Amino acid sequence: IQHVEEQSKEMTAEAEKKHKRFQELDRFMHYYTRFKNHELSYQLEQRLLKTAKEKMEQLSRALGGSEGSCPDTTFIEDAVQELLKTRRILKCSYPYGFFLEPKSTKKEIFELMQTDLEMVTEDLAQKVNRPYLRTPRHKIIRAACLVQQKRQEFLASVARGVAPADSPEAPRRSFAGGTWDWEYLGFASPEYRRRHRQRRRGDMQSLLSNAPDPDDP
Repeated sequence: IQHVEEQSKEMTAEAEKKHKRFQELDRFMHYYTRFKNHELSYQLEQRLLKTAKEKMEQLSRALGGSEGSCPDTTFIEDAVQELLKTRRILKCSYPYGFFLEPKSTKKEIFELMQTDLEMVTEDLAQKVNRPYLRTPRHKIIRAACLVQQKRQEFLASVARGVAPADSPEAPRRSFAGGTWDWEYLGFASPEYRRRHRQRRRGDMQSLLSNAPDPDDP
């Protein structure tokens, strides 16, 4: 009986190890897939730089008027450049997120801000990736500005050790020869966490309240 029990324990331990390895592989594939998706999107959207110039020329001719005035159409290329910058950041954010401590507050905040950035990036991509420029100029500019804002907040958060943008500056503790920053995450804004917990629970109404306006049909 004792021998059977020992065999049973060994089989259980081996099964647990296999399950853990499977979970790790599944987790790796999730991050790798997201990394490759953003890499592919970046490669496809690089081609938009050429089409953006063509759209700018077409729009300039259409709006030039009889006096030959030159309307500002650079907002199209500016939006594409902002889109490409953010794609690179999102692509690299997945290897970074993979090595964050699982189920930590730091990782939770990182993923919430990452999701926010992805949401506005996809919105801008839809606006500039159309064969014809159907989206009004002010909506493209607003979407590009929002992407830029979210990207800068995301990068600043990572540089601070992954803390939300509305967190106060962390106190510094002294050590021999200098100072160092101490636990930004302990000073995260309760309001920020409350709002983003609602988003994670599927409160789409709260999520869409800050999203850009939908395009005109």
